[in-house]
Amino acid sequence: IVVGLGTHVAMDEKALSKKFGKEIMGAYRIHQHNSRAEELVPVGRLKTGAEVRINPIVARADVRVGLGSIIPHPMNGFGGGPKIIFPAVSNYDAIREHHLAHTVHPKSIFGNTESNPFYGEAFRVAQLANLNYSLNCIYDTVIRPREILFGSFESVHKQGADLSRDLCGMA
Repeated sequence: IVVGLGTHVAMDEKALSKKFGKEIMGAYRIHQHNSRAEELVPVGRLKTGAEVRINPIVARADVRVGLGSIIPHPMNGFGGGPKIIFPAVSNYDAIREHHLAHTVHPKSIFGNTESNPFYGEAFRVAQLANLNYSLNCIYDTVIRPREILFGSFESVHKQGADLSRDLCGMA
C-alpha cells in the first residue's frame, strides 16, 4: 500500500494506525510517498515542460488501483480519480510547476472537469502512469458516503463527478 501524500508530510504511526487499523498494518507493507525522493521514476512531462516522476512502487506495480474520494475540489473540479497519481505519488517539482501554472486559471474551479486545465493535466499524467483502476467513494454535502464505484479511473471519475454534482446541488 502506498499512501499518496503529494507534498504533505508523512503521518506518524498513530495516524497510520487510525487510518488503516492494526489488522491491515500487520498484514501489509505500508509506504508513505515522499515527493522529494531521488528514486522516483519518470513517466512523462507536463505540457509546461516539467518532468513528472512517480513513486517507484507504483511505477513498477503490475496493476495500479487508486483508492480515494470524489467530492468537489477547489481547483481540480473534483477529488479522486487521477489525483491519486498526480499529485498524490508524484514529484515535488512537477507538482509545484503544475499548481503555479493552473491554480489561478479561471476554469480551475469547483465542479468543472470539462475545460479545466488543472484537472486536464492530472488526468493526462494518470494516463501516462497507467493508472488501471479506481475505487472511489462519493460523498454528499455533509460527508456521508452515498456510492462506491470501481472500474477504469476515467469512467469512475466521470460517473462519480456527475453523481457528486447532483448530490452537492451543482447540476
